[in-house]
Amino acid sequence: MYVTCTVQAKGTRLAKPVLSLGLMCLAFLTGLNRVAEYRNHWSDVIAGFIIGTAIATFLVVCVVHNFKGKLLLSEESPAEQRPNTAILNMGRMESPLEKYIASQV
Repeated sequence: MYVTCTVQAKGTRLAKPVLSLGLMCLAFLTGLNRVAEYRNHWSDVIAGFIIGTAIATFLVVCVVHNFKGKLLLSEESPAEQRPNTAILNMGRMESPLEKYIASQV
């Protein structure tokens, strides 16, 4: 889910699903390998899968969608939005995140 929401692959429609499926298969095979080599108990591996799925779901639902489709910079300048005061009319520095979002528009 996280890869599908964050990776922007152009040119093919199958890139994101194949990447997601490949990473899930890699995690599954790693879990099987850990159990087969007696490094972990099977219940520990299942708990790890559940925790990893919960973290991925949290990232998709709560973190990634907070930044998608929203612009931090509005159309109006900061001086037009707020009352005229000396502190607010001073020049400001653009953060790297604001520059990145502005370049994506």
